[in-house]
Amino acid sequence: MIRLFSGVCACFLAFTSAVTAQSNVPEFSGGVTAIGQRANDERIASLITASADLFITLERETGSWLLYLEANPSPADDGVASQLIESNADAGSSLDQDRKGRAQISELNYTFQFTQSTLTAGLIDPSGYLDRTRITNDENVQFMGAGFVNNPTIEFPDYSVGIAFQRAAGNGLPEFNAVLSTGTPQAIMGSIFEPE
Repeated sequence: MIRLFSGVCACFLAFTSAVTAQSNVPEFSGGVTAIGQRANDERIASLITASADLFITLERETGSWLLYLEANPSPADDGVASQLIESNADAGSSLDQDRKGRAQISELNYTFQFTQSTLTAGLIDPSGYLDRTRITNDENVQFMGAGFVNNPTIEFPDYSVGIAFQRAAGNGLPEFNAVLSTGTPQAIMGSIFEPE
């Protein structure tokens, strides 16, 4: 039996810069996550993984723009995150089709704000609108295991072009969310960690 020791030195460094609504100055927030893991099997190398997330929001009169940038290096092929895939949902969260680390634009969209609802269009994360839970929705600050981040039985596209509608709960009605998306990952990427 392989035992996994997640010396969750999960350092999540976060920052935020606040601005007033409808300002011409964007709001920046984000963080860096570093996780060290070791297994009791000499065939699996200990590994420290890292990722960076940056959110840039620009409030406008009718809503807001969102730009979400995400980056991480390639996990080692013989490391914990690659050999025990379910052990670290954050490792390799922005890999290309060859499993190489990269920086990518994960979301770029505009959200129209109405009285009780919003309409978002552009490059979106469909699972963020449909598979919603306050506890298991963030691999950076809650659970590291991939099986505990969102619903593992539903294959949502990671980031895709789409439209999302959300109506807040109120007046005796439950929250309502609807998404129409391409179903094909469309994240805009550029390999910056490992040149081709």
